[in-house]
Amino acid sequence: MLLLLLLLLLLLLLLVLLLLVLLLLVLLLLPPPPPPPPPPPPPRLLLLLLLLLPLLLLLLLPLLLLLLLLLLLLLLHHHHHHHSQ
Repeated sequence: MLLLLLLLLLLLLLLVLLLLVLLLLVLLLLPPPPPPPPPPPPPRLLLLLLLLLPLLLLLLLPLLLLLLLLLLLLLLHHHHHHHSQ
């Protein structure tokens, strides 16, 4: 039972990671918008974003894990409570 839940949790995490990777790929593959003629867009900003993205993911992942764990605990509690007569 517990093993099954852990497997589900892992699958969910993998799915989320896959979605994030897909999003990143889509963003990378999309043609860049035409830059305005006067100032050329600085590539530094893009580099900064690329550097910040993994940090953001690292910050979001534990929060996601906590949420999933809380959800699991609630489900388990509810399930257990529901089964006991």
